[in-house]
Amino acid sequence: MSYPQSLAEAVRNLPVLNPARKYTKSNEPSTSLRQGLQFRSHSMPIVRFAEMKKKSTDKDTATTLLASKGKIYVDHLLLQAEQRAEICKIYESSGAISIEYSADDPTSQAAAHLKLVELELDNKSREALESRWSIRWSTNWSITKGNDERKRTLFQCICGYDSHARQKRDDLQDNSYIKDSKPWQRHVPYPQTGCIAHVEITERVGDGCITRIAGITTHNEACMNSTLERIPTIPLHEHVYEVALEQLENGAR
Repeated sequence: MSYPQSLAEAVRNLPVLNPARKYTKSNEPSTSLRQGLQFRSHSMPIVRFAEMKKKSTDKDTATTLLASKGKIYVDHLLLQAEQRAEICKIYESSGAISIEYSADDPTSQAAAHLKLVELELDNKSREALESRWSIRWSTNWSITKGNDERKRTLFQCICGYDSHARQKRDDLQDNSYIKDSKPWQRHVPYPQTGCIAHVEITERVGDGCITRIAGITTHNEACMNSTLERIPTIPLHEHVYEVALEQLENGAR
C-alpha cells in the first residue's frame, strides 16, 4: 500500500489544537485527530539554542591566570641572554618545581611554610637585610567577586640580577634608550654570578595562606659561595622622615 505523503508530512499538516477555543460536540476534534495532535506535540519538542558568548578577559585577571596555570612570567626577570636560554632549557625539560598547597589544610600550610624557610623566602628571611631575593613582579586578583583575593609574587635571586638588562628596560619604558649610553653601576650587595634561581609564590591575601610555590630553586655554586660585597641599604624608620620634614618646615638646613 502506498501513501501520497510521508507520515512526518502528514503529521506536520495536522491542524494545531487551540487550547483557548471551547469545543462542543459539533466542533470537537475527532478521536483520530486528537491522537494525531497528541503525537505531534510529544514528538516535536521545541529546541532552544543558547548563545555562547566569549567572556572578556584582561591581562592578569583570574581568567587569564587560570588559562596560564603553571606558567611563570620569566620575562619580568632581569637576565643576561645566556641565563634566559638556560632557564628556557630547564622549563622545556620539566626541571622546575610547581607545588600546590591547600589554603584550608593546616598540614599543607605547615609544609608550605617549611618550604619557604628552606628557600629563605619566609617573611622573616624576606625582611632580613642580607636577603638574596628581590621582587620582580606581582599581581592581585579575586577568585570570586570581592572575596578570596589572591596574590602572585615573582622573586629573583639578586646574584642573577643584571643591571644592564634593568637599564635597557627602564630606558625603553622612558623612550630614551641610547645604544651607547653609559652603563649603570651595580649597587646590589651580592656579586653577579649568573644565578638563574627564581621563585613565584601564590598566596591568599588577608591570612597569607600559601597555595602554590613554583620556579627554579637551585642556586649556582658561585652564588652559594658568595658573600656581601657592600653594605645593604638600610631602610629608615618612618619617624626619621617625619622629623626631617618637620625640621625643613622650621627652616633647618
